[in-house]
Amino acid sequence: MDDQQLQKFIASLALEGLVTQISDADQMLARDHAENIPSEQNYFHYFRVTKSALENIERAKDLLAQDIKYILDMPSGHGRVLRGLRWLFPTQTIYACDTNIDGVDFCAENFNAVKVYSSSDLDQVKFPKQFDLIWCGSLITHFNQKMAYDLLKLFINNLATQGILVISSHGDTVIRRMINGETYGLKQNHLYDLINDYYRQGYGYCDYADNSGYGLSLIDKSWFEKMSQQMNFQVLEYRDAAWDNHQDIILIKKV
Repeated sequence: MDDQQLQKFIASLALEGLVTQISDADQMLARDHAENIPSEQNYFHYFRVTKSALENIERAKDLLAQDIKYILDMPSGHGRVLRGLRWLFPTQTIYACDTNIDGVDFCAENFNAVKVYSSSDLDQVKFPKQFDLIWCGSLITHFNQKMAYDLLKLFINNLATQGILVISSHGDTVIRRMINGETYGLKQNHLYDLINDYYRQGYGYCDYADNSGYGLSLIDKSWFEKMSQQMNFQVLEYRDAAWDNHQDIILIKKV
């Protein structure tokens, strides 16, 4: 895409100065199926997602009672949101954590992030600091209930007191998309079971085909409230479809 045109679009998002370099390995940048080349609209959507994440992060920033010194982005990928974190927090220490080693390395090299290589076993994930702010976009959305519990526990244990977690999940907007024909990579009968579990117990999950332990989840706000009673956190806000008009955003404070 022409750089001048891209910079004009970035300016329209009020993100002047944002690093726009994207790794060739970044799977979050959609590509044309025929030519495997990103279209102009693919680039625009990529950075709109960055902007949308920042709007939610700025809300958390407004709610934080303390100065922000240490920030975590998990999973960082190749920095679709982390580039925005670096733009918003130019001098703070930002950690990039992911099982995607190339992505973590890219974030370190291009956005001055501290590298932490993640693991499928969350008990093995260790951080040297407690964080004032954690962003987790589109991770719990792929976890079963046990893994989701473990992920929340990891974040709460590594949040500073009064620190805030900003986490995305699938809720009613995703269900409406399913009803309107989007399959999210699942068979129709699995979608029915997923939605039924969501309404019955507040948490629905189904593995992707041939991918045990990784799939698609639907999580009701009541599940997060239930978890808050088992862990030392408070749900500050539940924002329907607040990330890219798609995923819900939950603002969680450690108490």
